[in-house]
Amino acid sequence: MRFLLFICTIVLFTSCENPDEWHPVITSVLVNEQDESHFLAIAGEELIVTISANDDQELKQIMLKLKKISGIHHQQTNSNDAKPFLGQLSFGELDTILIKNVNGKSIDAVFSLVLPDSIGGGWAMEIGVLDVNGNYTSQDYTLHIHNNEVPFVAITDVYPAANQEGVVVLAHADSLPSFRMSGFLVDHSGLDTATFILRRGAPQSWQQQLVFNNGTWSFDLSNIFINDTLTTGTYTFEIIANDIQGWSSTHQGTISIP
Repeated sequence: MRFLLFICTIVLFTSCENPDEWHPVITSVLVNEQDESHFLAIAGEELIVTISANDDQELKQIMLKLKKISGIHHQQTNSNDAKPFLGQLSFGELDTILIKNVNGKSIDAVFSLVLPDSIGGGWAMEIGVLDVNGNYTSQDYTLHIHNNEVPFVAITDVYPAANQEGVVVLAHADSLPSFRMSGFLVDHSGLDTATFILRRGAPQSWQQQLVFNNGTWSFDLSNIFINDTLTTGTYTFEIIANDIQGWSSTHQGTISIP
């Protein structure tokens, strides 16, 4: 309801002649005191978003909107960096809109909420600012939400090296056995199972499943060998991991066979 009032206010002002041509300016956004180069939050913990904005006229309202980014989420340190080979499938539900009434030409507004402990991955974060004359400014950001409970893949190297888009391109069709990963699959409570899959579309072309003893918290990914020869095409490499407490995570990457 508050979001509808927010939108109706914008429509009301923009439908009339507006003598104020200046739009609000969002000068800075901090997430848990981190700047926009890499917004990171932890599932189950408090999220604090601090927004600074100004305008030549009085400001009226500030909005914070969060919505899950569906699909695989690549957690890059910087948006200009190359994508890593593996990304994590976003999971859980959080779709919320928070609105604050403000006043003054220059303000610092703080939003805080405790994130559910059942989410992880990428979330779209939209910041909107409205002034008293109906001028509206919005900016979109990506919020990375890390969940400490789910199994996590930490890759230090992959051979052949992935390209800028995170895709591993093999030299030829029978070079799949040369594919290697360096890194670990880890979980603080103990791993239960891990399934490694290579598929082209829906059908699985290759699969290996491991069952761990209770208390095994780390698996060396260099032990994965794909001793197979597949046809030319683009394949999804997938790791589905489950721990002994019932938490699950899915990581995916792309392998191209010329």
